Amino acid sequence: MAKRIHIARNIMAAIAGFGFTTFAVGAFYAWSAAGQHGWSDLGYSWLALDYWSQLHEWKEGLAGAGLTFTLACIADLLTKKISAGRWIQTITSLAGRPTVCLVFLFVAYGLAPMAAKLTQPDAPANSPNVLFVLIDTWRADHAGFLGYQRPVSPGLDRLVAEGAVFETGVAQSGWTKPTVATLFTGLIPSLHGAVSQPIPGMKVHGTELPPDRTTFIEILRANGWDTAMWSNNPNILPHHGFAQGAGYFRSFVGESVGERFDAGRAEWMLPEVAAWLAERDSARPFCAYVHLMDPHYPYVAPKPFAGTFDQSGLDFQLNGTVIGEFLDGKRNIESVTPAMLQRIVDIYDEELLYIDYYLAPFLESVRQNFPNTIIVLVGDHGEEFLEHGQFGHGHSLYEELVHVPLV
Repeated sequence: MAKRIHIARNIMAAIAGFGFTTFAVGAFYAWSAAGQHGWSDLGYSWLALDYWSQLHEWKEGLAGAGLTFTLACIADLLTKKISAGRWIQTITSLAGRPTVCLVFLFVAYGLAPMAAKLTQPDAPANSPNVLFVLIDTWRADHAGFLGYQRPVSPGLDRLVAEGAVFETGVAQSGWTKPTVATLFTGLIPSLHGAVSQPIPGMKVHGTELPPDRTTFIEILRANGWDTAMWSNNPNILPHHGFAQGAGYFRSFVGESVGERFDAGRAEWMLPEVAAWLAERDSARPFCAYVHLMDPHYPYVAPKPFAGTFDQSGLDFQLNGTVIGEFLDGKRNIESVTPAMLQRIVDIYDEELLYIDYYLAPFLESVRQNFPNTIIVLVGDHGEEFLEHGQFGHGHSLYEELVHVPLV
């Protein structure tokens, strides 16, 4: 009977060890992050507590639980005459009490979130909300409000008439990661450092946005805004450093819906954003970043948008492999006929028409439900359609790639 009691006590002690380890590791990670980000120097010390409140280091907690249980069992086998045995038995006996176990679990999972919520700064009175919507691979000359004659953006054209249009919006790069890092930090790529793609098996400099580069999302979070991010771009993810300051981050990368279309399409992503806006605490202003990927190749708009412009019957399509083969000379650009090129432009425009259909009503609803909101609508780069002998983006800085819409 005594042995059973010891086993039960040791299990409770292990749970307490789990809570203590989770708490201690979370505190260490938060302290380390504060130093890396320079939050104290910036006056944003609260972000360390906010960061801690989002950590749930269960793997380290399980390791602490296993160590505690092992030590408790070893102590049971040691004679009380051995000093170490007495000390371990005393500690595990105390930790094995249900009350102590519950206290450590609260410390692990409740203390930091409660403290963060109670100490979060208040934004200045009447502060506006910020909604930042980025449409990936959006050429400026394929936006109706910038002069494109084909009706690919009728809804946005109507909305934009009530905004400020920057006719010469110039992206800081011809691909996503450096451009978005600039938009987030206000630094040119050579200063923010997020300039490279990771290569499996190789250590590549510049694949992440460094933690000491402060983003506008961090600034607003530290000053009382609720912040959230949604991304379907594999470059704009937490492990690349782009979740800095995000109270909530939703990645759609790799998720699928049905047989063909991914979960990050506008028709799936925007309702989730709307739900977050509706459910959050309205006493605080919000800052939301939404990264829409639909116009990025491959261009496969769903019905009824597919076939709106392209009725060629051709199956020529762009993707990373095809574009790489053209760039490497493995495919001959001269083999691309005018009909093939026109198909690429047409199916690209169908993606723009698709995103307009879902994005324009979403923006209208935000303006109606949250009138005190600054909405930023921008592209990160364009796309080349053989204007300079290639397809795609990321390989040059021609007008087609760096002139983007900005509203």
